[in-house]
Amino acid sequence: MKRGTRTTALILAGVALLLGSVWSLATFASMRSHVPEPPRYRIFSRDIDSTSTAPTWNMVIYLDIDACLTCTEDMDAWRELEQRLTECAGVLSLWAPREDSVDVDWALKMEGLHGQVRVLDSDVVGALGWTRLGTPVKVLLDNNCRPVKIAGRMGNVRESECFFKELFQQIDPLGRFAVASD
Repeated sequence: MKRGTRTTALILAGVALLLGSVWSLATFASMRSHVPEPPRYRIFSRDIDSTSTAPTWNMVIYLDIDACLTCTEDMDAWRELEQRLTECAGVLSLWAPREDSVDVDWALKMEGLHGQVRVLDSDVVGALGWTRLGTPVKVLLDNNCRPVKIAGRMGNVRESECFFKELFQQIDPLGRFAVASD
């Protein structure tokens, strides 16, 4: 009788060990597969909240007077972006440091952009980790103000063109709001 009891006890201990191992592996696997959501950029949510309908996208562009737009950016693409976002219920948010905001606003108006330039303090820019990107910083936010795509200074106009082609594919995958070329 004692021999059968020992065998049963060993089998139960083995099953318990096996189940414990499976549970531990499942718990570890679920922890590894859980990808945390990107943080919300709450400071930009007021642009979303100010629209009558919930926008699909919020494109934030932060720049200062040191950003050489004509050297490194495809400004035709910036104008197209503003138009496409408007047509697909998106928002274009333009931001600059306080000391550069008037000059940036004037320069963007000269480039044909119509959005109002708002002030973004340098400590916020640092907290967001944008200082290392160089200006202009371009951030595409989803309708929950979570970053989807972030880019800093482009090396040249060709690089900017490639970035905006990818961006247009993201915000308008079917090309419904493509701007007709002149």
